[in-house]
Amino acid sequence: MRKKGIFVVAFCLILFLSGCSSNPSSSSSEQGSDASEVSKAGFYQDLSKADRKDLSFSFKEHQDETQDNSSSKVYMISMTVKNKGNKTVKFDKAKFLIFSDEDSKVQSALSGSVSLKPHKSVKVNQIFEQVPEDILTGDARFVYLNSDYVLGKVSVLGVQKTEGDEDSSADEQSSNTKNTDTQSDHTASEQPAEETQSGQITSPQQAMDVIRNNAGISADTNMGVMSSGGSSLTETGSGAMAYWVRTKAHPGMWSGNADFTVFPDGTWSQGQPAEN
Repeated sequence: MRKKGIFVVAFCLILFLSGCSSNPSSSSSEQGSDASEVSKAGFYQDLSKADRKDLSFSFKEHQDETQDNSSSKVYMISMTVKNKGNKTVKFDKAKFLIFSDEDSKVQSALSGSVSLKPHKSVKVNQIFEQVPEDILTGDARFVYLNSDYVLGKVSVLGVQKTEGDEDSSADEQSSNTKNTDTQSDHTASEQPAEETQSGQITSPQQAMDVIRNNAGISADTNMGVMSSGGSSLTETGSGAMAYWVRTKAHPGMWSGNADFTVFPDGTWSQGQPAEN
């Protein structure tokens, strides 16, 4: 009888130890399941179309008056993304762009990546900088990576074209025709007064005309004068003051193609004022 009792106790002890040893296995299985869920996080372009619908994008513009707004207004834009889905989504911040066509696009000013967890939102400040007004008043779109991933239209911002822009554009085209062989009497009569007054350059337009007439710049090239501290004149490397003329890839977009320095006496040289 005593032996029987010992046998029963031993059997129960074996069952107890067996149950304890199974718990780590179960815990390990649960951890593996969690790791599997985390591994499902992926980049936006890798999501299915249905999953992409769980994300919403909104954009907010602010006029950037630290830039030259003389020819047209310049903006910076921030973005907010909300994730209503159940997957963590990653974005490469450098792959956002405002796209109209190959000649009219603005790429993100940021780099690095950002991850957005389910049912969370994230704000990315100043993802676009130096955005010209005419791009925001056209039919451009906010895009991620390429035109297959359209996030919205710029028209939702409600930016209105500044009155007088068309007249300004017409004036610039009229100024450009001064370099052609077929000048009107009206243009020819204005040209001497526009270029100099007693041999002096006294305005940004006169400085641009010096470059158009002497540097072999085509008549349809976009250009402007960079400002410094609210003044049209910039200090040169030698301490003198001069106009910093820059040819632009697009009206209002200050990514330059070439720089020139024009001195008040009408002389000029290639390069930025700091280099002269």
